Amino acid sequence: MPRTTLSAPRSFARLSLVAVAISASLGLNPVSAQRTPAGSLSAAPGAALAAALPDLPESPVADEAAGNLRAAAPNTAEAQLARGCRDNLLQNGDVSTFTMGGSTNFPPSVVPGWSPSVHSPQVGPTPGFGGARGWLLAWGYGQGGESFQQNVNLPAGTYRLTLATRQHNASTNPTPARYRVAFRNGATPNPWGTPGAATLDSAPMTNANWATQTYTFTTTTATNAMQVNTFNANSTSAVRGRPDRVSWMAYDSFCLQAVKPEARRRGMTWVVREVRNGAVNVGNHAGTNPYVGDTPETAILPMLCIRQTGLPVPAGIVPDFYHGWSGGEVRLTTPVTGSVLTSPAIANGICAAQFGTGWRMGEFHDGNGGHTYWAQLGHPALLEAFRAKTKFWAAINDQPANVWNSVP
Repeated sequence: MPRTTLSAPRSFARLSLVAVAISASLGLNPVSAQRTPAGSLSAAPGAALAAALPDLPESPVADEAAGNLRAAAPNTAEAQLARGCRDNLLQNGDVSTFTMGGSTNFPPSVVPGWSPSVHSPQVGPTPGFGGARGWLLAWGYGQGGESFQQNVNLPAGTYRLTLATRQHNASTNPTPARYRVAFRNGATPNPWGTPGAATLDSAPMTNANWATQTYTFTTTTATNAMQVNTFNANSTSAVRGRPDRVSWMAYDSFCLQAVKPEARRRGMTWVVREVRNGAVNVGNHAGTNPYVGDTPETAILPMLCIRQTGLPVPAGIVPDFYHGWSGGEVRLTTPVTGSVLTSPAIANGICAAQFGTGWRMGEFHDGNGGHTYWAQLGHPALLEAFRAKTKFWAAINDQPANVWNSVP
């Protein structure tokens, strides 16, 4: 058979929302990433895997090429999803580049970026997800089948994987089928029984048309291989000599992206530094940053509030620039999420709502100096905060170190 090279580049943009929309429209909710505990799929020795069922021919691909199964035309959302994957960490993720050999098996066919792990998966030269030619195919059962892989170089971190799948020849092969995508250090001859550093097991799949699934997962160690395999609920004994009891799954449009930490605003925090003679000294701690903020807006902390009424300096307190006297009383609110502090007015309103008229958020310069100041102890919660070294939100009026004006 002459060798033919097909190349139909596709791009793949705006995955997160589109993928969810497509999956929902097809009745397939994206499956949450999960780590499968060791032994959840029965492990079989490598020799038993190879003997359990011989490698199957690529006839399902040929059947589809003859028109026995017709994939539905992609809708607008599918076409948009298939156009590209920005910053894809996988090579040839959409399987748009391949060279057909004397068989749809690879090898002898060649799919750049992809290689077989167990037996010989197939490459489909017909239109796949989104309408462009090229997709992958592998059969499997509970303890064996075909598997393919791609070498990766992933540091520990958080990633998002989107792929398109459909159950192949669902009318004649067992349904539902499932698949596993595992990120490992080196591929294994038994991916059915061997979880990876991150293991993504699909829900039972019954869709004969393409549908997308999206997973967000975190690895705590570096990995160098992404391995994919098909499986179903049938055991070795159920499929020995019965190829009609294995399931076939088609795969296309793999998009693997690093998830960048979301930029968050930060706010300045203080602590109770000292309590003496009914007065309390509030101010900076070792991690306080009055210039850009020191604590992410996601933190849930009390907030410093003050009411300045011109109180006299208590006996035993000697104010200075860094330990000024505020002339007021301070209290702590119940804990609030930093992200609600969107403006000084909002912050002051929280103080007024909890303590009454004249109360506002405590500010860096309320002692007529900076960094710390003394005030009258207004509530026993301050004593507990002192004992527990509790941090709390405090404001600064001349630096971008508040949640409402810090730079993400």
